[in-house]
Amino acid sequence: MKKVVSSALLSAFTLIFASHAQAANFNPATAQQLQDDLDTAAANNDPAGNTITLNANTTYRTTDKTVPGVFTYNTGTANNLTINGAGMGSSVLDGNDSTQVLDIFTSGSGVAIQISNLTIQNGNAASGFAGVKIQNAGGGADILVDSCEIQDNVMTGVEVGGAVFETTDNLTVRNSIISNNAGFFEGGGSFFGGTLTLTNNLFDANKSNLVGPGGGQAAGFFGANTGLLNAEENVFQNNEATFQVAHFSGQMNINRNSFLNNTSNMALGGVGFRGPVIFQNSGADIVLTNNIFSGNTTALTASAQLVGGGAIVGGGQNIDIINNTVVNNSLSTTGATPPEGGGLFLLPNSPSASYNLYNNIVFGNSTNGGEGEDIFFNASFQPTAVLNLFNSDFIETCVDTGSGPNCFNAAGIGTANIGLDPLLIDPLNPTNPNFNLGVGSPAIDAGTTGAPNLPATDFAGNARVVGGQVDMGALESQGQIAVNPVSLNFGTVGIGTDSSQTFTISNGGAGLLNVTGLVLSDNVNYSIDPNGGSNPCGSLSFTLNSGESCTIEVTFSPNSNGSFDATITVSSDDPAQPSLTISVTGVGNFNTFRGGGCGLGGVASPEGYLALLAMLPLAWAFRRRRNR
Repeated sequence: MKKVVSSALLSAFTLIFASHAQAANFNPATAQQLQDDLDTAAANNDPAGNTITLNANTTYRTTDKTVPGVFTYNTGTANNLTINGAGMGSSVLDGNDSTQVLDIFTSGSGVAIQISNLTIQNGNAASGFAGVKIQNAGGGADILVDSCEIQDNVMTGVEVGGAVFETTDNLTVRNSIISNNAGFFEGGGSFFGGTLTLTNNLFDANKSNLVGPGGGQAAGFFGANTGLLNAEENVFQNNEATFQVAHFSGQMNINRNSFLNNTSNMALGGVGFRGPVIFQNSGADIVLTNNIFSGNTTALTASAQLVGGGAIVGGGQNIDIINNTVVNNSLSTTGATPPEGGGLFLLPNSPSASYNLYNNIVFGNSTNGGEGEDIFFNASFQPTAVLNLFNSDFIETCVDTGSGPNCFNAAGIGTANIGLDPLLIDPLNPTNPNFNLGVGSPAIDAGTTGAPNLPATDFAGNARVVGGQVDMGALESQGQIAVNPVSLNFGTVGIGTDSSQTFTISNGGAGLLNVTGLVLSDNVNYSIDPNGGSNPCGSLSFTLNSGESCTIEVTFSPNSNGSFDATITVSSDDPAQPSLTISVTGVGNFNTFRGGGCGLGGVASPEGYLALLAMLPLAWAFRRRRNR
């Protein structure tokens, strides 16, 4: 009996614990089931956390709930939560243009929240937020937004359109698209807290301040973080705001981002004066490397002054601006005060601030009659702040230390600066701009490897230093390999003989091309000779300057009958085509008879040899008959 009771108790406990473990995983099929699962997860204190898996090809509308309204998760404990979908556009949370979409609130230190592989769209609200809000009130949270699409969320009143993150710890947004959101303050999203990491995201066509006066800000993203900002490989484009498109604070590492065709338009009713992109702090370092700022505009139809067409950088410690491309940005105003800084506006906010600008292209920017067409260093409130300007390309830089601006050309300030057209390939292309250095660009090899925080790679992820010296700008010039012809056909070649052809390797890029090797797949019937042709390469590994070419000779020497196909693989440091393949073909034929002075015609096929042998008895009989 005791064994029976023990078994029953054991089974009961097993059932209880099994039920508890299963409660942490949910798979809702409808909008109401999703809300029920969020409520259950919020009440579940399982330390393993809660995972809600959304179905593929399913839209969960807030208006399809029993009581229509925002999807909510509200817990007073440090419950971890993961909401994972089947992919952007497949698993969709939808506000149906009538409600907010998703509101997550937790309280507790160390809580982890993750949303991934889903779309949040069509939120609409008069206050607070429209798309998604994640907030932790307990002193710290780790929030991850991965591979999500947050789009078409609209605030008709105050606050944020797309996403709000309020935490005092860490937020990571990666591989996501935040687009076509609209808000009074921040259109795309905002973050208030500690460490912010943005990686490989697209912030596109977001707007702020669509209604009323007062000045919306940060149409792309607003980061009021007091800790560290790491932003890499993000694109901010086509966003529109009355103050600025992207506004970040705290210590910053900004690398390999592009800010394209954003607009800060004071005509919308704002009263500010700031350009599209702002990086500012008061007591931490800022590092900007390998970024592209192009096509950004700021317009004003009021009396306030405009500054920073491409970007405003305000810092209090070391500000390293290294290998950036800032081109074709503009300021325009009908006000009485001239605009300042068509490309960069630098605003030190402490007496010890040190701005270090190395290897930048800041060219072709406009203040439309203002001062500092490319760069304006406003140290009027911090006259002891330092500007170090080296190995950069610009037309005009103005410096104001309190007594008004003094303006200089490239030769009049700093060291090793140039004021020449950098010959970018196609920076004004409206659909596919190309910011690479063209052949003959004066920015090639014009930088210095002594720059602080010189990155190991460029904007495209290629080697930062090619040919021993660094270029100016975000993109290092690269070699561009080409071979001609791309195939060799030797036709039919007799066994015991050979035939040779050549091909040419050329460098059509702006930088050096290092050919690192040639590999032949068939070394029995073919051979390659780097010393052949009209302009021999001289080796199987070599370097070509921009516009140079050389020849390689290929010889076909068949050892047997048959068709022989082979390949020659040419390897180089061309990042677009690290290897090219040349196809080679030829036919070997046993058709050459090599005899002495009494050869029978010199040439015969194998079938001819057999026929000749068959005729020998007849010839011998004929000879004996004549001798009789």
